[in-house]
Amino acid sequence: MNELKPPEQNRRRFEAGYPNELWQSDCMHGPHVMADGKLKASFLFGVIDDHSRLIPHAQFYLRENIDCYQDCLIQAFSKRGLPERKVGL
Repeated sequence: MNELKPPEQNRRRFEAGYPNELWQSDCMHGPHVMADGKLKASFLFGVIDDHSRLIPHAQFYLRENIDCYQDCLIQAFSKRGLPERKVGL
């Protein structure tokens, strides 16, 4: 009896070849915090170097929007310069 095998998935890992070649960024929901006398959601925006795993900048914000993301990126750029490749910008 012939068994059907599912197609093999591509499980190759990728990592940039050297530091500051490529950065990745993401946002995640953080804890609720008191701000202006109210309990508000917080959001952690972070940027990480794909090769070294160094974090050029990460910060909690009270909003999940493009202005907060841009602020995080600008601070990362001011600390570490521009990465060689700018993916997703």
